[in-house]
Amino acid sequence: MMKLFKRDYGSHESLSSDPDLEDAMKDPESAIFDSTASRDPAKLGFRGDFILCMIVILLFSGLVVGLWSEMGCGSVCLHFLQRHFAVVFICAAGSAVILVLLYLLDFFMPPHLPGEFLVLYSGDSWLGRGLLTAAVAQILVGILFLADRFPTAPLVLTIFLCPTGLILVRQLTKPKPRFHLDAKGTASQEQNLKARLRMLKMVTGEEKEQRIFYKAAAIAFFVTALVCIIVWIPWAVTTSVRFDVSTDPVEREMNFVRWATPLIVGICNLIFASFAALRVALDKTYQGTDHNRAQIILSSRSHMNRELMDFRIAKLRVQLASEDADVGTQLQRTRDRAQQYLIQHTAHMRQLSNIVQTVGCGFIALLGALFIAFQLWAADSHIADMVQCFLAFFFLTFLAFICLSFNRIWQAMSAWLQDLPMWKSMLGICESSWARAGFLVLMLPLLPLVLAMSAVNQAVRSLRGLHPGGRCLTERIQAVFAQMARWEWVSIASWAYVMAVILILYKIIPIFLNVLLAWLKSFVTNLPFLGILGFTFGAGMFLFMLPPVPGPPIYLFGGLVISGRSPYGFWWGCVICILLCVVLKLAACAIQQKIIGQMLGSRQSIRRMVGIHRPFMRAIESILRRPGFNFGKCMILCGGPDWPTSVLAGIMRISLIQCTIGTLPVIFSTIPLALTGSFYLKRDESEVWARAGNLMFSLTALVSVTFWAGMGWAIQDAFDKLNDQIHAPKVEFVELDWLDYCEDRIKEKCQLKAGDLPALVRFCHFGGALLMVFVAQVFFWRAGMCFGTFKVTDDLEGLKWWPWSEGSGKPMINQYGLSGLFLILVSFVLLFLSRAWRGRHNSQTREHVMKELRGEEEAWKQRRTEEAENWVPPRSVSGSPIIRSALAKPMPDSDSVVNVVAAALEGAEFADEKALTKLGLEDLDQPMETETQVPDDESSSLPQKPAMTAITPGATVFGRPPVESDDSSTDPVTSPPRTSIRL
Repeated sequence: MMKLFKRDYGSHESLSSDPDLEDAMKDPESAIFDSTASRDPAKLGFRGDFILCMIVILLFSGLVVGLWSEMGCGSVCLHFLQRHFAVVFICAAGSAVILVLLYLLDFFMPPHLPGEFLVLYSGDSWLGRGLLTAAVAQILVGILFLADRFPTAPLVLTIFLCPTGLILVRQLTKPKPRFHLDAKGTASQEQNLKARLRMLKMVTGEEKEQRIFYKAAAIAFFVTALVCIIVWIPWAVTTSVRFDVSTDPVEREMNFVRWATPLIVGICNLIFASFAALRVALDKTYQGTDHNRAQIILSSRSHMNRELMDFRIAKLRVQLASEDADVGTQLQRTRDRAQQYLIQHTAHMRQLSNIVQTVGCGFIALLGALFIAFQLWAADSHIADMVQCFLAFFFLTFLAFICLSFNRIWQAMSAWLQDLPMWKSMLGICESSWARAGFLVLMLPLLPLVLAMSAVNQAVRSLRGLHPGGRCLTERIQAVFAQMARWEWVSIASWAYVMAVILILYKIIPIFLNVLLAWLKSFVTNLPFLGILGFTFGAGMFLFMLPPVPGPPIYLFGGLVISGRSPYGFWWGCVICILLCVVLKLAACAIQQKIIGQMLGSRQSIRRMVGIHRPFMRAIESILRRPGFNFGKCMILCGGPDWPTSVLAGIMRISLIQCTIGTLPVIFSTIPLALTGSFYLKRDESEVWARAGNLMFSLTALVSVTFWAGMGWAIQDAFDKLNDQIHAPKVEFVELDWLDYCEDRIKEKCQLKAGDLPALVRFCHFGGALLMVFVAQVFFWRAGMCFGTFKVTDDLEGLKWWPWSEGSGKPMINQYGLSGLFLILVSFVLLFLSRAWRGRHNSQTREHVMKELRGEEEAWKQRRTEEAENWVPPRSVSGSPIIRSALAKPMPDSDSVVNVVAAALEGAEFADEKALTKLGLEDLDQPMETETQVPDDESSSLPQKPAMTAITPGATVFGRPPVESDDSSTDPVTSPPRTSIRL
């Protein structure tokens, strides 16, 4: 039989052989579970890796500062690139031709060469990859010459070449694997499990060489960042840059960017250092655990538990059968061995859970970054475009980090990941109709290109004789479309209307919000200072009551109209503006929560629509109910969207005082944004004001993204620690659960497929959705072609609304915008016709189903109520009657060891204090910590977890005799302490 791990003979023959599996079973810390045995020793060590990383990072950072800052030749280089803009078209055409050619020749994933990538033919080592390198080089050069349209593009590109170059150096210097996984799938089940164990250890943190490199990279990035900032500060203080009013606004902005380039490089290096530090953190063994993770490990439903324990019990059975020992000795040794395996088992799964949590938190932070980009654009900052570019590139960098650090673990352990609660929630979201609709709305413009490329690729394969004819598309694309054909397309098309409207509002709200703020600013010009304060407060309160309006434009408006009109001076005006904005935020949150939220929360239909009884919202509720300045609560209240977050707290009946306390940290984002507007008024007096205003706005973005990252981490942590409670039934949610049950029954009976619709109705439903998506894409990508632009500081007298209005400026809504709005109206009419037919078609079926539901409503609610009242959190299996009865029965001689171990491992619980302390599991049998405990009040949605009771006399302790009622001590000589499992 082919070995799963093949020795790579050659330069590695002197190293030790692969450790035997039987030896590993005797020693859970054996090298079979240590991936450091699968690689050569580190070539460089920490000092060598650190020096190498410092050389690469300093080289790229110095290149950025020298080419694009005022400390170097930034002006000369930028003007040279702007004068040769035509190079962009040459590079774009050349790279497109090469990439299309490589795709048609199956260079990336050749189906005729299984297991090989990036080759044109068998043995290709330079031709295809040389062409790919040429295409990538042309793309990079083309981006540099985009400086005429996007002046910050060269800076952003060269900064992100630094981690790319470091990755390339890492690939060239890292030790090569001594063992290779069997890609052909010929290995046995035992060998496959062994491979996955090695893969898990390799990825989750036992590989010393990788930890050394990432630690060196993190320190090198951090040191380089400090060097850049320390060198920049004295230079910036002593250097004068033109920010006067006579300078063109675009040139003034670029002067600031070139002046601040070393600082930007330092900040980016700090972020890259955090990425590398994250990888180092994933390598470390976490000291703490929680109830839910132990449940995952010890539950017989776990994929990991079944595979590992079946495998290990089989090996133990063979090993112990060959030993000459009595049954009691074998049983005791087996119990101790099982305890050791469970310890290792827990460490593996805990690390896996932390990786999933970290990745999910990162993606939530990136979603927050996109939301911040929207807020930046709404506020119309001078450096908003550059900030958005950096956010986009950080998004790509994080994706690359995930692909490198997480892809192997997904390939090897996809079944084990399915046991993690947060992973299940993520998969459920991805498979929902609204998520699929959102994906299609964003990706629909690429669909014709994908189909055309796939058809041409299939034709080329047929001509080359690589694939028989008779198929229009490639096998991979056809499989994707076959899977998509099973989707619920009627529901997806309905959600497509919603997603398209969201996309449209994303683009047009900031345009017209600036007009509204400019009108408000002109209105308060002649008011006294107290009148300005009152009007600003009232206008801000009105805007806060509108769900789609974000907070930053309101704070920016306050800074623009208050600071400059203060009779007490500019700085006192700034202080008053900040206090007003904070009070406005807190007052708006109070009104949204107590008036709007509690009013909506009294209606069951609203509570059900929000999903107040579903696990995700119950996880959020468990966080919001924590008293004081709890980290998770502050992150949600300060980082979440203003209106939805406060209204949700009101629907949940959260304490207003506690929510107000948790909202106070919002001052950290309010201060820099209010100062941005205030400093903008002074931009013409000195260059310092312009610099300070831009830096304050960047600080706002950083604080907001931090809030989002913390919010994501807190929600995932609640899922991990309170998984049983947030999924448990509750009496107060019986009515909502019944409504969900009714909806599912009605949906099951009334669900229509695309083929069930008549041709005309099908045209109305899907044609209207396509029309709406088309308009949304045009508005999103070509908003400047459909609408005009207006800044908060522009004069309202020059505003022109319609193409036929008087004035010489561009209209806010031109003929293309009017055409798009008309098409939106047409698509809604088509949707109305489709809904009318579907409602009439399903009316009789709906009435029949409702009649059936009314007949079973009382019995269903009674069963659900009893289930909620009788629910108790999962407790120790030490009192399990199933386990006790299994142990009480006489055991057959043939399977005594196996049966007992199997029963133990289905629900074992750690007992040895030293082992528990080593893993951080000493509080496994204790109630939840105060931080995760939900207050015992009537408003709580989480069932309270009772305290665990102590072991009663007579309870069976696995590995020890039954506990007696007296306090007699055990002789340490005759009964040495040993690791055990309590049942």
